[in-house]
Amino acid sequence: NLLSDRELKVFHDFIVKKSSVLVLLGGADIHPSLYGERITGARDLNRQRDIVELSLLNNFLKNSNGIVVGFCRGNQLIGVSQGAKLIQDIPTRFKLDNPSLHSPSREHANDRARQSSYHQITLAQDSLLERIFKTSTIEVNSRHHQSIDFSSIKSNSSIRVTAVESINNIVEAIEFK
Repeated sequence: NLLSDRELKVFHDFIVKKSSVLVLLGGADIHPSLYGERITGARDLNRQRDIVELSLLNNFLKNSNGIVVGFCRGNQLIGVSQGAKLIQDIPTRFKLDNPSLHSPSREHANDRARQSSYHQITLAQDSLLERIFKTSTIEVNSRHHQSIDFSSIKSNSSIRVTAVESINNIVEAIEFK
């Protein structure tokens, strides 16, 4: 540990007090124990990072009126903080026409000619993303092999799924209150 629990709390309190936006970025898979499951497909785990970021996120949500934005892993961490579970490995859950979709491999990730990671997503009506892009579908480049498990989101949840991969209904974006 670089910081003691007390130092980490002081640091988190400082961030919450000084920041109006918390941005959570991509990276390693989230440890399944944080959403009540055992490891069945998650890899490259960093439980210490998970605990530190989840603690920061919960502190921010409890003590700030600011905005939280999550990309890839960050989106999934927000889901976990709100009680959602994750699909640990999309390719093993869904039969994908293109096996390189939702693969964490960096090979050809940005090669538009091969279209290896590009796919359509459908945006929910009246979602923030639909209002920003002024359309109901966009093409994205993503390599995440994990996703929020749609079936784990309860109807009374604060989570609203606002973008799904168009073919398999894989959660790509959420909004929450």
